[in-house]
Amino acid sequence: MPYRRLITLSVFCVALAIASSPAGAVLVDVEVRAVVTVVDDVGGVLGGAIVVDDDLVASLTYETSVSDVFDADPTIGLYGQPVPPGAFEVEVAGFTLGTSISTYSLIVYDDSPVFGGHDVLSLLQEAFSYPFPGIAGVTIVSVTINMVDESSTAFSDDGIPAGPPSHLDFPNNRMLSINGCADTGLDGNFCTSEKFRIGAEINFVPEPATGAAAALLGLLVLRGGRERSVRRR
Repeated sequence: MPYRRLITLSVFCVALAIASSPAGAVLVDVEVRAVVTVVDDVGGVLGGAIVVDDDLVASLTYETSVSDVFDADPTIGLYGQPVPPGAFEVEVAGFTLGTSISTYSLIVYDDSPVFGGHDVLSLLQEAFSYPFPGIAGVTIVSVTINMVDESSTAFSDDGIPAGPPSHLDFPNNRMLSINGCADTGLDGNFCTSEKFRIGAEINFVPEPATGAAAALLGLLVLRGGRERSVRRR
């Protein structure tokens, strides 16, 4: 299944996953730290407000007991996250993005042909465009996280992570991307012109005492009756 087709289908399926989420589920809070490595803004839509080497922090909360939309496919687990109790925000260069979203998806690819048989952990917030806070006339159409393991050993199945796998399990690519355009280049929830893209490389430093047990995306807190665990950068 082509990746674009999968994204489109996930938008229609996310309501099903949300409706299937039981009460009393465990919530996982994650903090992602990254550095901006690419700002592709030929038309100057952002006006230089975000530049290479800016620090970026993404905070998300996901629910571990939501249903897999693609349950029949053992290579893809798509877990729609309602907001709240889920949450997803990005802070970069003094801007806070994502405060108005109502859903996002956490996707686990286990030996998936979508990514050439690799293991990939993805976060996808797309098809719900919203204004870029603090920059007039600009819209965000997607924010994504992709962490890639080309050895295909990061996952043993497509289940949602109940605890934090090590960032060392994803050595090949760890990127967060923000995509959008000027309002004049927007057609519904899609950009047709005057586009921009911000790319940030996610970087981690494992906690010295635990090494491979360091958090999935930086600093992690487990709630819902479990002992709170904090991983420091």
